[in-house]
Amino acid sequence: LNRLRSLRPHADISEAERAFDGQADGRDFQVLMQAIDMLPGVEQAVLRMRHIDGMEIEEIASISSSTPGAVRTALSRARRRVRQLYTRIYD
Repeated sequence: LNRLRSLRPHADISEAERAFDGQADGRDFQVLMQAIDMLPGVEQAVLRMRHIDGMEIEEIASISSSTPGAVRTALSRARRRVRQLYTRIYD
């Protein structure tokens, strides 16, 4: 997620994938995306909007008809699940 955050906002998937080139055995990006794909719908959408599309919390809250607090909670849960899934898949 840190590598995705380091990309400029609205980076496309190919740019994100290039950020992972040369890392470990080249599986990092695919494993990360697989973990994100396994998230429940809301968490997946919020995580993608924030870290891949580069949207702000307030913007996501407006689009999802939610509150900024609820978006932050969903992001926190999504990040925790991605971390758990990533380590489970990668190991």
